[in-house]
Amino acid sequence: MLGLFKGKNKGNLLHSPCNGKVVPITEVPDSTFADKILGDGFAVIPSEGKVYAPADGEVSMVFDTLHAVTMTSTQGTEILIHIGLDTVTLKGEPFTPMLLQVTR
Repeated sequence: MLGLFKGKNKGNLLHSPCNGKVVPITEVPDSTFADKILGDGFAVIPSEGKVYAPADGEVSMVFDTLHAVTMTSTQGTEILIHIGLDTVTLKGEPFTPMLLQVTR
């Protein structure tokens, strides 16, 4: 299981992956996130359609459906960037990735 936000240093600084309103993860209308099954975190209600890395680090995986990316920050924090709710069903259609392979 992905240990979202678990790492060697709990004092890591993460930037918002997009512009918008930050809300507690417990307010996300999907129990997988709200119940912290994938770990702790936060959600952002975006104000634009661009998503960026929230920290320096290495991208581990880009999901085939392009709705999510996993990365590990240079501080060792595992991060899941998940775009939208139920977006896996869109099969990547609305997304234009700028990265398709693991990078360092």
